[in-house]
Amino acid sequence: MIGVAESWPHQVEIEVPPAGFQMKLRAMETWLQEWEIRYRIGSSLGATGQMRVCFTEEKFVRAFPHYHGSRIVPVDEVAGALAADADDEAFYDSLSGD
Repeated sequence: MIGVAESWPHQVEIEVPPAGFQMKLRAMETWLQEWEIRYRIGSSLGATGQMRVCFTEEKFVRAFPHYHGSRIVPVDEVAGALAADADDEAFYDSLSGD
């Protein structure tokens, strides 16, 4: 099974304050729909107030911050996180005997 990060490797991390979450999400979704940009919410880090938005194409990850103030997540950071997740999963599999 292909994970979100593998099939949607271009990501931005956006700060979303709890008080303005719904309003900011609606504004982002409206903009993305107007431009017919495919996206996925990769993760929502409620404790830190950050959310990852994932795209299939690099051009969208470059455009998004201009309108919604986000940090582009380097592709190698995404790949590193995937590798660490795979290592963790293999380790837990070995502990469970699978």
